[in-house]
Amino acid sequence: GDDRFKIVTWMDHRAKEQADFINSQEHYVLKYVGGKVLLEMQTPKLLWLKKNMKNTWARAGHFINLPDFLILKATGQFSRSLCSLVCKWTYMSDGRTQGWDSGFFKTIGLEDLADDDSHKIGKTVMTPGTNCGKISATAALELGLSDSTFVATSIIDAHAGGLALVAAAAKTKQDL
Repeated sequence: GDDRFKIVTWMDHRAKEQADFINSQEHYVLKYVGGKVLLEMQTPKLLWLKKNMKNTWARAGHFINLPDFLILKATGQFSRSLCSLVCKWTYMSDGRTQGWDSGFFKTIGLEDLADDDSHKIGKTVMTPGTNCGKISATAALELGLSDSTFVATSIIDAHAGGLALVAAAAKTKQDL
């Protein structure tokens, strides 16, 4: 409840009961995240927060991951990475369906996340690498970067690692 502590980290496992509850619902959205939510994912953590820190829940402006927060701080624009949302949030994107499933949120007790066109969790979703615009003058000054620096939508660490392995393998082939 202290505003100095606005972060719940990936390794926070207080939401085991909530993860078990969400998984017990066997909602079809779970097939998009490997069949079940894990403790590292956002919906169990958010459900825990809503049940255990009601005042914090009520006052929260947005619920976002670190990479999307960094985009917000760098550009002043609130957008979400499709990569992060699909892998960690239960956002659906399968070529036919794209978006949040408000029925899922209602089933698990997080229906208010769909309020106001999903304002608190994001309605502007971009694929990784999409140009988010130039860095703000303030962020450029704070980071020691040129204000002509472009910012792109993020990718989660596991996927970025995969890209790095592909790049390393391609370089190795070139060196042979």
